[in-house]
Amino acid sequence: MAESTDPILLVGHGMCSSSAADGLAGWAARERIALWELPIPAFQLHPATASGRPAPPQVAERLAELDDLEALFERVAAELAEGRPVLGLAVSPELASTRSGRAWLDRVRGIAAGIAQLSITVWPLGVGELPAFEAAEVRSAS
Repeated sequence: MAESTDPILLVGHGMCSSSAADGLAGWAARERIALWELPIPAFQLHPATASGRPAPPQVAERLAELDDLEALFERVAAELAEGRPVLGLAVSPELASTRSGRAWLDRVRGIAAGIAQLSITVWPLGVGELPAFEAAEVRSAS
């Protein structure tokens, strides 16, 4: 288990439970990096409809998502105050390539900045890829 002084790498929901988990988890253990998984984005809660697009999330699901993100970044702010670094946020390339995903990332960045005064760099990681911390920044949803 990671020590409380280990740097934190935030990871998108499902990245720790995917087939790449052994690679990412093993890499994090070797590098002494703690992985903190973000809650599932509300827009990913529903399967795709006949049109191929997911059903929009309910208001309660959006509010729960925001509550979960705020709680997480309150913990992050406390860790930052103790001097623990946050390396960034690793997400799946699919999340970073969709409008809904980029809008969610914008919300995450806004909450991180507002609560933890943290500017987060985002790295899309494909299955089996490990963070190189040199990837290009993910563009905004707009």
